Amino acid sequence: MDVSTELLRLKMLRILHRIYLRSDTRDCLNGRLYLHRAIEKFQEGGKILVVESGMDCDGVRYWGRTHECDANWRAFDKLWKRLAKWADGPFSLEIVRPSTVVEYGSRDLALEAFENGHPHSIH
Repeated sequence: MDVSTELLRLKMLRILHRIYLRSDTRDCLNGRLYLHRAIEKFQEGGKILVVESGMDCDGVRYWGRTHECDANWRAFDKLWKRLAKWADGPFSLEIVRPSTVVEYGSRDLALEAFENGHPHSIH
């Protein structure tokens, strides 16, 4: 293969990537790559600790709920799908080392709003 043919092939590949690999797909791929790196970085003995934080439908914010799973993306995806299926509101997951001490806590934002004199909005 001569140089000009190789350059043309590379140029066509770049054009195809621009057409078919949209930015949201690249963001998804970057997210998956970040997940793999985080699992590799924080695994201990083949396990990772996943810390869940979020808010339920009644306005109770919680943080520090922990789940231990195998240190691979399939186990993490299975855990994420299980949590997303039963989520009452927005939540986030963070990967940490299993030896990390995580503090659990919660706040009832609806009750706090009522006690502070603005019962119609949660801050």
